[in-house]
Amino acid sequence: MSPTDLPVRAPKIDPAYMPAVVGSLLGGAAGGGVGFLLGTAYARRFMPNAELEVIAPLAIGVLGGVWLGAVLGVWTLLNLTHKVAARSTGYLLAGALPAWGIVSLPSFFWLIQQLSGDEVPDVLEIAVPVVILCVPPALAARALVVHRERLREREERFS
Repeated sequence: MSPTDLPVRAPKIDPAYMPAVVGSLLGGAAGGGVGFLLGTAYARRFMPNAELEVIAPLAIGVLGGVWLGAVLGVWTLLNLTHKVAARSTGYLLAGALPAWGIVSLPSFFWLIQQLSGDEVPDVLEIAVPVVILCVPPALAARALVVHRERLREREERFS
């Protein structure tokens, strides 16, 4: 039997991870958009003559919106698909997302500098950082929660 005769099997992906990824992306994008609108409204109302100072309310609005939106998106989608421990995943993601944002901040600045240019569509300048900010912590949070639940099930089975 040669190696080419062996059946090729695709890796099995746990279906519990997909709602976490999709929820974090949809929630992060929606929350970031709402945060941008709120930051813009704040800057226009309370800082009408500001120039560079407008960056602070916009950044707080967008980052806060992405954070809250990603957490709510993951929690909502995991609840709608009846996955185990949706609340635990949301709590863990709420703590992991700001930490991941701080750790990955230098790479964000480098990435935004690389993406800014005439040959890159504007939507990629927004979408790629949201994906990098939202997906890794959502996957890590869901993986830890799923692993913990499997350990509990195994412990209950052998007890």
